[in-house]
Amino acid sequence: MKTRIEFLKNSLLFQMSLGSRELYHSNVWAWLIENDSDFVKVFFPDFQKEVYTVLGVSRECKHRDIIIWLQKTGYKGKKEKYFYVIENKIKSLQQEDQLKNYTENLWESTLLQGTITGIENNLEKDRISFENKSTKEQVVWEFVGYATISKRIRELAQSSTSKVIKLHLSQIKEYCDIINTLYDILNEALSKNKDFVWYWGNSDNFTKELRDLRIEDMYIKLQGSRFIRYIKSREELLKKLCPIGFRLEIGQSFHNGKATIDMRFTNWKDKHCDYLTIGVQIEGGQYRLLVQKNGKHRGKEIFEEFKGAWFDANFNYLQKECRTIFGEKKTSMRKLFDSYGEGSGDYIFVYQYYNLTKENSRYEILLEEIQKDLTKAKKIIEQINF
Repeated sequence: MKTRIEFLKNSLLFQMSLGSRELYHSNVWAWLIENDSDFVKVFFPDFQKEVYTVLGVSRECKHRDIIIWLQKTGYKGKKEKYFYVIENKIKSLQQEDQLKNYTENLWESTLLQGTITGIENNLEKDRISFENKSTKEQVVWEFVGYATISKRIRELAQSSTSKVIKLHLSQIKEYCDIINTLYDILNEALSKNKDFVWYWGNSDNFTKELRDLRIEDMYIKLQGSRFIRYIKSREELLKKLCPIGFRLEIGQSFHNGKATIDMRFTNWKDKHCDYLTIGVQIEGGQYRLLVQKNGKHRGKEIFEEFKGAWFDANFNYLQKECRTIFGEKKTSMRKLFDSYGEGSGDYIFVYQYYNLTKENSRYEILLEEIQKDLTKAKKIIEQINF
């Protein structure tokens, strides 16, 4: 591991990638395809250059990371035009809604297929399809991981007849080594906390090494997304708890260097209506019970309304050491409750939390806690009689 870390630290190509990671890799892939159309097969293995001619490659066009423009061989003008889309995810996570929105034809060209990339896949399946909004036909999106991309690039580069590719073969090989090393380091980091919602190691060097390489955020997002996959595989258990008129929301975001994981019930329609969102949020090392309403409410008002049944009204935040909440759960809270959004006019978010540790953050333990708390949230909603 030390050798791998030193390799990345000393690699100019790796340092160049840190400014805008996804754009950097997209630019490399587009350059490869522009210089040898065989590289389309890295992302679309069934591509046949005898059937389709590559007309060009666009980056950041219509919000797509890469579009490969094609035309059936033997046709000219606007006839028989097609395209592939590559949605590149290395710093951010894959989103089904985004892929659905991108499943449509552009101008006079028909979408053939899409590829979604990443260090690992946080979607439920590696191969999914959506209805083309233009033709109503199904279009396949397939996940291709960075490790596979590296392997295919290396193989195609070694056999390429392009003079430009041959000239830059050593840089291409180093680029593939960077991907492989990055993949190995992140997998090693993820294996340390497998099946735990825990982001730190057993030594101070663990996060420092990731931070020095400026890939700590990638690790945290992937670690959080693994738990989201686990929860979504058991989503039906939580849906059964959802009250009538409400919906279950499960999602992940990233704030202030921390993964934020939400499992909550809501009847939100827009920020102007009177709504209630109640549930669980895990952010970093905090397990939170939350309530969110629109901006006309105040934090103290919400705490008073939900104390006892949801929030801990007996929490002694003035105690200097070993503060506990929700019974005997340790917390580092220094106020009766925390909140944000007050004064914005848009929303108010109120919560209390207890501290997570490696011991109490195992997936099975957290799922049991989430089920228990969402059961409690359901009863509260039913008593309010929404």
